[in-house]
Amino acid sequence: MKAKLIVAILIAVVGVTLAVRTFWPASSNRAKPAASEEVSTPSEQVEDLLTGTYDTVPTEETIEADIRRAEARAESVLMAARLPSMNANQRADLADAFRERLESMINPDYMRDLRARVARGQPVEIKEPTPEQLEQSKSWKEHFALLPIDLQSLEVRPIYQRGAYVAESMTARGFAEGTTKLGGQAAFPMSDLDPVEDKLDIVEIMIPIAVPVPGKLKEKSRGYVGFQFVWNAQRKQWIPWAIKNYHDPEIGTIGLPF
Repeated sequence: MKAKLIVAILIAVVGVTLAVRTFWPASSNRAKPAASEEVSTPSEQVEDLLTGTYDTVPTEETIEADIRRAEARAESVLMAARLPSMNANQRADLADAFRERLESMINPDYMRDLRARVARGQPVEIKEPTPEQLEQSKSWKEHFALLPIDLQSLEVRPIYQRGAYVAESMTARGFAEGTTKLGGQAAFPMSDLDPVEDKLDIVEIMIPIAVPVPGKLKEKSRGYVGFQFVWNAQRKQWIPWAIKNYHDPEIGTIGLPF
């Protein structure tokens, strides 16, 4: 089964989905290391990702508790990050939005996930899946359900702050970067806006996950998955913006379930 099957599944399940690879330049907002600190090279950072371990290996019996732990971990990291202009309600909603997207990936349920997307503004009708959609949803579940994750390594990264790109470039760190983003009639609110011109606030919650290898979907390799959300002041919600897949350039990236 080829990597392009994943894109087909995404299109069938949520409408018009774009799964593309992209590379964004960025400036870093990380603290500069002291002169005495050893700075790892991009290749070393990729190697560290590939050889890392998982602290959570979900099973059918533990997955719901694992998802709750992931949400709690995200909220804890968000609180520690002390992001400017983010209050307690915004932190809680962002952690909740992260839970929804992570759960849709590693514990998918068609109707539950559809309702969650609609609650965050996706302009689609809530109705039972067609037989074709249900079959393709099962294929999606076959490749992504119960993937191991590393909660301790979860990171929060501001990507845009009032339109200024403030993130450290993952490609500069040596990673290949893939993007899955909804478009067309299935697009979330604000998806057609320009982050710079429209002065958007976008935050990414990034976590190592055992993602399928392109062209060998039954094989898994440790990669970063970055769930990105944009703040919608009118709805007072964090809206899904994109899902990123950061991986070893020699392995490549695939479209991920949205």
